[in-house]
Amino acid sequence: MRAESCIISKPKHILKPPKFDGTGSFETFLAQFRICAVYNQWTEAEKLVYLRGSLKKEAVQVLWDYSAETTNSLKEMVKVLKE
Repeated sequence: MRAESCIISKPKHILKPPKFDGTGSFETFLAQFRICAVYNQWTEAEKLVYLRGSLKKEAVQVLWDYSAETTNSLKEMVKVLKE
């Protein structure tokens, strides 16, 4: 087997993450988001970008209500959105 055939490439088609507006179940949204992240083989930085891009309506207000320290951290963003 050649080395090139062992390399795992990113999927041809991107699985789009769901949108979260703050009114539904965040746990359900997060489960679907994580499925997309695994399928799309996102890095931690990409997960953060896609998470911020998935917010809409009232949920996107988190980006303005919290410091860059919070909004630039995937772990902190998930923590805030769970609340």
